[in-house]
Amino acid sequence: RRCVKARDDRGVCELKEEERAHQIAPEDGCLETQGDQICVCSGVVGDCSLLAGTDCRQILASWAGAGTCPVQAKTVGGSCRSFCAAQGRQCLKAVESRGSYSCTLRDEKARPGDNGCSEELEEQICVCSGASTNGTAV
Repeated sequence: RRCVKARDDRGVCELKEEERAHQIAPEDGCLETQGDQICVCSGVVGDCSLLAGTDCRQILASWAGAGTCPVQAKTVGGSCRSFCAAQGRQCLKAVESRGSYSCTLRDEKARPGDNGCSEELEEQICVCSGASTNGTAV
């Protein structure tokens, strides 16, 4: 991730009054050294919109679980375990999809073993962990 902007704070996750309107150019405060500061970073860890494929959160949120990233992915004969790992995440479950980019499950049955994460299909719904496993945004 990279710094987008940073400001000195009051030690309680709140900007000092004089910092609210203050603009620091050109690095917008990112090169400042403060004991305590508020930083805005690009690519928030857990941001599902950064994953390749179709974001299915709105359609499959209740099935996938809170804080997860359900994605309809073209795995091209690969597994969701590989798909999620390539993006710094863990596969939580997977199921074959019904139709391209539709976020529709072929069935909702639990898969034996690792919840379908190792199944190798052309296209499937992969539920990846919401947070990156390597501590960086993906």
